[in-house]
Amino acid sequence: MAAASTLSVSEQQEIFRKAARDSLEKECPKSFVREMAQDRTGYTRESWLKMAGLDGFGLSRAIWRR
Repeated sequence: MAAASTLSVSEQQEIFRKAARDSLEKECPKSFVREMAQDRTGYTRESWLKMAGLDGFGLSRAIWRR
């Protein structure tokens, strides 16, 4: 049997995790998540742009230019 490994996160990872969680709690309440679960696309244009803006990769511009 393999030994269990210990997973640890850095302070920077914990800061990122907290920021992402806080943002999701603010921007995506349970009612919104339930609504999007029933939606064919699963997200709104506005929600996609906000979330894509968090990562800094410019995904929103590439996708919405089509």
